[in-house]
Amino acid sequence: MKVILICGFPPAKDNLKAPTALPYQILKYAPENIEIDLYYFPLWYKTEKSQETLLEELNLLRLKKIYKLQRPNRLIQKYINWRNRKQDLPGGVTLFPIEQQAINQINASKADVIWLYPHWLINWITYLKSKKIVVSGMDCSVLHSERMLRYGGWSTIDEVTSEVHNLRQNTNLEKLLGKKPVKVHMVGIEDVSKYEFISGTRGQAYFVPHPHSDYVPLQNKLTQTQGKITVLFSGGGHTVYVGTHLEQIIKSLVDASETLASRFQFLFIGNDYEVFQQKLISSGYFAEHFNWVENYSKAISKAQIQIFPIAVGSGTKGKVLNALATGLLGIGSKFAFENISVQPGEDCIMYTEPEEVSLYLLNILNNLSIYEKMADSACIKVRLEHSPEKTSEIFWSKLFS
Repeated sequence: MKVILICGFPPAKDNLKAPTALPYQILKYAPENIEIDLYYFPLWYKTEKSQETLLEELNLLRLKKIYKLQRPNRLIQKYINWRNRKQDLPGGVTLFPIEQQAINQINASKADVIWLYPHWLINWITYLKSKKIVVSGMDCSVLHSERMLRYGGWSTIDEVTSEVHNLRQNTNLEKLLGKKPVKVHMVGIEDVSKYEFISGTRGQAYFVPHPHSDYVPLQNKLTQTQGKITVLFSGGGHTVYVGTHLEQIIKSLVDASETLASRFQFLFIGNDYEVFQQKLISSGYFAEHFNWVENYSKAISKAQIQIFPIAVGSGTKGKVLNALATGLLGIGSKFAFENISVQPGEDCIMYTEPEEVSLYLLNILNNLSIYEKMADSACIKVRLEHSPEKTSEIFWSKLFS
């Protein structure tokens, strides 16, 4: 079987400011009887990983051929932007212009399946010739925009206006995708339902569980910890995505500092956490902050608990999967655990209101073994149900069904 993947990013072991890890995990565990060619666009921004490292990771995958696509020159990019404004589609579509030489080469290969990732490659579909084309949309963009408008933490009317603009463009994109002769792969159950409603399709989109990334097993469980228990926040403190959740959680921790500061310490990994770190330090807590770490999986394995103050979300949260696979006890909102094979109350803690977090931490102190078993249960389920091997098997079986 011949498969061609056209990817908007170089598939990578980790998300590099874009959802680059999912295709890597699926490719890593592809069946041996499949011949795969990769066409990818280089990153258009700087990351901590060098291009050489990315290529080294790609060479570990079982790919027959790898083609690096070219980004357009300024003149062509201006034309693409103009045409995109007429279509009123998301700006991401302009990042991946058609490359005719690649199209000719792909069509000449007579692939059994062509797989596009992400859905911003929609303009390529018209030119591709294959019995089956699959587009990985990941999340439903309309669902994401609707939740952003409803739950996001907005500072100005301009931000709200911009998101209304995004909602309109995402609606146009998904309606257009619904008219294409393709299948659409997503990692959210509600995302599939919303997409089918917006696009007016039935059976075009399907759900596959999201794989967890590579992890480092927890170094010390709750009952094994000497000294303070480490609580982790990661992913960034930008208010559009955390709303007021993070602020409310920090306030509850400050209010409970007399009881909790001697037993818990905090680790922040990501941007926009400086203010929250200082509030905890001023209240007597020990708190560290790193904008970036060399090895994220190893860094989080030193914690015992991770809090997910996610006010806005769709699809599956990769950092939640990573934490649970590592063995951390997860505390988060309803959006944190959606589309993950865990049961709140049995495998993780789902708060109703963010300020409940300090009470949960106090309860954990008094019941360490109970909550350790909870974390162990989540760890087992995620490593099984979201293993790259299993999710890849589901993906490829659906691809050829």
